[in-house]
Amino acid sequence: MRDHFPGHYAPSEPERRKLWNSGLIVLDTNVLLSMYRLPEVARNELLGVLDALKERIWIPHHVGLEFQRRRLDVIKGQRSNVASVLEGAQDAISGVEQEVDRLKLDRWGLGLEPDKVKADLGRARERLTQALKAIGAVLVEPNHDDPIRGRLDDILEGCVGPSPASQQELDQLLLDAEDRYASKTPPGYKDAHKGNKEDETYVFNGLRYSQQYGDLIIWKQVLERVATEPRPNSVLFVTGDLKEDYWQIVNGERIGPRPELAEEIRRAGDVDVFWMYSPEKFAELAPQYTEAEVSRQSISQIHDASVEGGVAFSYYQAGRAAEDAISRWLRQYDCEVQHVRSASLDFEVAIGDPATEPPHVIGVALIRGGRRVGMGQRKLREISKSLYVEIAEGRAQSGSVIITIIVEPQATENDYLEAVARARRDFYRITDELSIDIGLVVGRVEGDRFAPSVREGFPLV
Repeated sequence: MRDHFPGHYAPSEPERRKLWNSGLIVLDTNVLLSMYRLPEVARNELLGVLDALKERIWIPHHVGLEFQRRRLDVIKGQRSNVASVLEGAQDAISGVEQEVDRLKLDRWGLGLEPDKVKADLGRARERLTQALKAIGAVLVEPNHDDPIRGRLDDILEGCVGPSPASQQELDQLLLDAEDRYASKTPPGYKDAHKGNKEDETYVFNGLRYSQQYGDLIIWKQVLERVATEPRPNSVLFVTGDLKEDYWQIVNGERIGPRPELAEEIRRAGDVDVFWMYSPEKFAELAPQYTEAEVSRQSISQIHDASVEGGVAFSYYQAGRAAEDAISRWLRQYDCEVQHVRSASLDFEVAIGDPATEPPHVIGVALIRGGRRVGMGQRKLREISKSLYVEIAEGRAQSGSVIITIIVEPQATENDYLEAVARARRDFYRITDELSIDIGLVVGRVEGDRFAPSVREGFPLV
């Protein structure tokens, strides 16, 4: 049976040694990008593994291209994540301080001193602020030298595959792409929705690429590599991509690559052993087959970085996606929508005659919904105050806040619903304090569309 259906079997121990000792090791884009999400020790240990294996490491050209294109977004996303955690923590402490004032602890005769409690909270705020600023100080700056990329440049010198020579060659590579996606042939079909966005194509070196085919291009370039001399007879693919169009998933557990991938790569070359590892599994096993050392803490941190990267989660990127989705959602109401580039407001919507009537103004607030929840109260308050001023001074006839819950990879549906309820409570507490009557929409981004769960006082129907 094994000879007839090899793609359905995990490697034996001799085959696993063959993968580590002589196989071609292919890295996916997310492995390279995860370096920016790792603490210094874990990053250096993972880079040490790659350095120990660099004679056999190889990346498709498209992996290198995606890394260069997405690197700055990941760097910005990390800095934005630190800022959002700081804001959420400060909001939470401010909320506790308000509750201390409301409870009037001294009147209970228990020897509790409100000023002392608030002073302790202030010191906790300061310690947390300093800690997060210290983290921000060691993150790579987008416009500065990048030592992480420098290390990767050294390791990957001479290990990058060729680019398509022409648009015709690239198109030929994707000739069967639509049929593969329609039949759910892995990999890449889970990205088919990306082809529906206006900004999901780009040009590099005179060639036009579509982002929905990124995973497929990488795979096709791997197939080309195994068909080229010197032909490897074993291939290990390391990827942080968690989707079902790479992995065979049983009861939520990834048990190995999709059998179709193993079968296709065997047909393409002389490959008799193909397997896939997540970055953390790769790092965990590396000390058994190399002289590299990787601590348990680093393996855990590599896992966390891979989970964020594998589903393309970052607060910065999620914010951009939310803004695009909300823009499309507003335009479905057949009204004129304009972006507003200000600190607190995002859109102007013409409800009546734009020549004679001021617009409806909208501010978008992003709130995390998951294990790390940023309350976003400060942002809600800023938007509400800005809307109040715009309406009071006649520049807007009305206003709304659209709260977008950023659902993290580990979040459950209950996490989302709790975040919706919390956001709604915060909104009405703030607007009651300001005595302002504005609309509210709360929702999330699903794929490339905005899906509202709450609509109250919102004028577009």
